[in-house]
Amino acid sequence: MTLDGGGDGFRVEVACAKLHVGSQAYAVNPDSPAFRVVWVSLDVDNHYGVALQERITGLDAVRSTVFSAGRGNRQALATGLDWGATYYFVQRTELVTSVPPQLAVTRLADLKQWSCLLVTLPQVADEELAEWIRQATGLAVQRPRRQWGVVAPPMHFIDTSARLVLDTKGELTLAIHAGEGHSEAILHARSGDDSASVPIARGQWQFIRGSGFLTTEPPVLEAEGRLLPEVLVRPVVRAARVALLTFGSCSVSANSAEARPLLDQVRGGSLELTGLNVPSGLVPRLRSRPAGAIDWAQHAFATTAAELHPVTETVTAEALAELQTALRDTKCDVVLDLGPFGGWWFDMQVATAMPIRHLPPVTRAHARWVLAAAGQAGVVSRSQSDEALSTALRALNAPRWLEAHHRLALTRIMRGNRHAT
Repeated sequence: MTLDGGGDGFRVEVACAKLHVGSQAYAVNPDSPAFRVVWVSLDVDNHYGVALQERITGLDAVRSTVFSAGRGNRQALATGLDWGATYYFVQRTELVTSVPPQLAVTRLADLKQWSCLLVTLPQVADEELAEWIRQATGLAVQRPRRQWGVVAPPMHFIDTSARLVLDTKGELTLAIHAGEGHSEAILHARSGDDSASVPIARGQWQFIRGSGFLTTEPPVLEAEGRLLPEVLVRPVVRAARVALLTFGSCSVSANSAEARPLLDQVRGGSLELTGLNVPSGLVPRLRSRPAGAIDWAQHAFATTAAELHPVTETVTAEALAELQTALRDTKCDVVLDLGPFGGWWFDMQVATAMPIRHLPPVTRAHARWVLAAAGQAGVVSRSQSDEALSTALRALNAPRWLEAHHRLALTRIMRGNRHAT
């Protein structure tokens, strides 16, 4: 027989003997309005030949063509949509930008001017969204006869084959609602050679735990004769979002132990804050107040999207300069707030610009020991002035094991400085 898959280059001769062996795949032109078999050998049974020549409508050029998302590579055209279910939307590329934000959308492959989207509808019915779907697809959205979901472990994401990706050690908990009705509903589960069944009560939610399966063979779940979406078990790399503070060529996480001593050096004027990156949506804030004041002055700093990391934003150069100026204003109490990634209080007496007149012998000896332990032997001569020794200590980026001594030495110098005045 001859298959017309959409014009020149897509018209192919198909041997029926191949179809007898198994299903075959042939490329077609997505721009074609229809596909059909245009010639069938007289050796083919007449009824079979007539069935083969039935016209198959192509993709809709005006609206989205919707396919069910389930097991296997061949997906059926959807005749109706259910809230909470996942589908493939195939549409012209220019229609992609009009997808409402309430839909969970993953953009898949593009072919010519066509795009494929993996779309998950929200669980809760939305009349306005239902009307948009009706206009975009020509299909109505209805409440599903049954609802279900994986309660534990948490789902990582839905992959491009509409499988639920879980990271589990052979156990999962389902929540399932079989809908209303009088007939008995049964949940079947199988993994390898093992299988189990459990009745599901109508009209209420039930929690069902499955365990004992191999992660290489996650359970196949079936309710009321319909397979539930496939579960895929695999480890997933976790990358936690962080806020990064940059001091010259050194970047540290805001919630690390290194952040506070380095910010103290910025406060003291011996170190430059050259960058601040925060997760998208987080606005760095700084509060300050002069001596004797009760109310705080609020400062919010503008950010811009980072070029290399789209989920990260960078504090602008102008805002960074303003932030550093505020941090170095030692006449005010200052609080730098990065939300869940850290917050720091700087008392107006922590750092001062007053000259160091004299260090007590114990304080001087301790400062020299800290510098020597950190490898700064060049500034640890006995003839080094107190001013130079203090400056070197402020500029020191102490290793983690030396942080407590570094902080104590700075505190002793500041106390001595205040007493000297």
